[in-house]
Amino acid sequence: MKFIYYFFTAQSCRVYSASSGLTIAIPGVTPEALAAPKELANLGVSSTIFGGPMVLEIIIKDNNIGETNTAQGEPDVSFDGNDLRMIQGSDGYWYAYVAHAGHVATLEADTSVERIEGKGLDFGNKCDTKDVLFTDKTFGNSAIVYTASNVTCDMVLDIDGETEFSIHNNVVRSAKTPTANDAGTNGGIGNNELVHASYWPFIQAFDQLGDDSSIKVIYNKGGSPQEIIVK
Repeated sequence: MKFIYYFFTAQSCRVYSASSGLTIAIPGVTPEALAAPKELANLGVSSTIFGGPMVLEIIIKDNNIGETNTAQGEPDVSFDGNDLRMIQGSDGYWYAYVAHAGHVATLEADTSVERIEGKGLDFGNKCDTKDVLFTDKTFGNSAIVYTASNVTCDMVLDIDGETEFSIHNNVVRSAKTPTANDAGTNGGIGNNELVHASYWPFIQAFDQLGDDSSIKVIYNKGGSPQEIIVK
């Protein structure tokens, strides 16, 4: 599993890649402590610490829904009680990226920071009409979605993928390429009928999260749910 972490304090930020061991320090920003990823039988998170505008990766590794050349049912995953939309990567695992909406909005609204689209702390394009990202799926009412595509979220894209769009989301690095099969129900891009690959990776941001010490990430697998608490 590959993880990219963004750690924030009042003074500094550090980016750490668990797969390569590479650490890049941004001047003036130093994490108080490195958070660790956690994995259960089928559920994993990139960090057990969740705070500020950091992006948390949630991953499902389940052989029962891991085939990439046939239609698979989307895993039932929630974050602090909010249902998530999951995308299947080319490795057969399912991914979601989540963030705290309030912190992201504060950072995005900071006019003292010069922003270059697709670089630095760019969370992507905020979607006012978020549900058009999928052919037959919807996001929960509480989700605020940031997509990687540079076009407006209600713009009809080339479903066949013949048109390239620049990627503006820069806080999620090395996201897996989504699957692209035509297997029918729950098939298509990401095995979940994503309208266009350029929308990926998208970030699902939530406000009004519960107590910081008990944010639950739950994979409801049959009658045996798996749960990780991040704080």
